[in-house]
Amino acid sequence: MTILDRQEIQRGLRTLSDTHRNRIERTAAEQATALTVAAPRLNTSRFIDRWPEGDVDRIIERFDTWPCPALEQDGTCGLYEFRPLVCRSMGVPPDDGVRVNGACAVQTAVPLIRLSKAMREEENQLAGMEAEELGALRDRLGAEGEELFLPYAFLPEPHGGSGTDIT
Repeated sequence: MTILDRQEIQRGLRTLSDTHRNRIERTAAEQATALTVAAPRLNTSRFIDRWPEGDVDRIIERFDTWPCPALEQDGTCGLYEFRPLVCRSMGVPPDDGVRVNGACAVQTAVPLIRLSKAMREEENQLAGMEAEELGALRDRLGAEGEELFLPYAFLPEPHGGSGTDIT
């Protein structure tokens, strides 16, 4: 999850009733607590950008059965209009024309359709735009990173912050 995704999720949470928002935040807080027990360094920073990839993968695999905090009992998304990019794109893994890189277990459980060259070029352009936006937001917020585990994107700002204190 990126800080851009977090910003959009927080915007979506503000549109919900107190009861609905509190339920989602409570689920996220429970998950964040378990993550912090499993990885105590999350106590000092929620950002995982500089973690070794294997460490991130181990945490993800350990908690891969968790539902998204916004997942409703009927299987719908409680924040559909504000869902993160990975949910919008289904996490399409990049390919180099020969092989697909970075596919996760969910992506390999379904048949993979190779994107056309034009779509790959557009995806690369959009990825570049996202990287620029992430850098600008990180600088504006004074954030030490860009990537978070999913539950942290749903947590309210520490100390009732204005959206700039996300560590």
